[in-house]
Amino acid sequence: MAESNASKLANNILTDGKFDATDVVGTLAGFTSTGIDDNATSTAMTIDSNENVGIGLTDPTGKLHIISGEGLIIDKTNNGYSGTRIHDDGSGDYNSYIDLGRNQSGTRLTIRKGGRVQGTTPWTNDTPSAICSFAYGGIAFGSSTGTADTLDDYEEGTWTPVFAGGSTSGTYTYLEQQGHYVKVGSLVTAWFNLTNITTSSAGSGTIQILGLPFSANWQNGFNGGGVSGSMEIHDFNNISGVHTFVNLGDGTSQFSINKQSTANNGSSGIAVTDKNSDSSDIRGFVTYYTGG
Repeated sequence: MAESNASKLANNILTDGKFDATDVVGTLAGFTSTGIDDNATSTAMTIDSNENVGIGLTDPTGKLHIISGEGLIIDKTNNGYSGTRIHDDGSGDYNSYIDLGRNQSGTRLTIRKGGRVQGTTPWTNDTPSAICSFAYGGIAFGSSTGTADTLDDYEEGTWTPVFAGGSTSGTYTYLEQQGHYVKVGSLVTAWFNLTNITTSSAGSGTIQILGLPFSANWQNGFNGGGVSGSMEIHDFNNISGVHTFVNLGDGTSQFSINKQSTANNGSSGIAVTDKNSDSSDIRGFVTYYTGG
């Protein structure tokens, strides 16, 4: 009569003093367990000779290697709405994601340092300090927690600067008409280059550069327009010995080009009719604020 698994197990343990994989073939009748069941018909988890743990595969290549449609879920409370899930698309570009279970306005993912006291086991420091956190659609640095302290936008792109008059726009063509910008949070820096500004139909009034990628939105209580930057103006009349500057009004996406006399500090706009020829150029950059 064939020896039962239970009898074989008992005899082998008595013989060599240990239990190994060759002691039992098949299943143990009446054996039950929670989680990993010896009566299962497939491998539930693998621990190889390198102490690599595989869940969902039999040949793990790291200390913890998981194959799962749900990814890795970490849930301290198991209350149905918290927890963190790390997973990927499983197809296409195989994008990876860290999903937070909670969906509140203040829910954040924080990277911290100092999570344990040096030389201690286990981790005993309950007050690590924040390096940065992700919330409110952006990144907050250090211990900042409010929307005002969160960087929520970075953008680069191009724009099309247009030379025009403040009273009558006129029409002009260019050998080069170029613009690009960088926006970091509420601060925009926009570069522009207009060369060989050629008159098709002359405008009138103060020079305007139209087409900025975003409208200015100065802080509450800020009186008047303002902007910082630098520019080069070539082949224009009536600008010798003066300081040139730009002005960008609140709520607008264009700026005027002005001049200030060193004699009396009076300022006025540079007229489009001061353009001396079809070889005139304007180039430079402006930095301005778009937040409220």
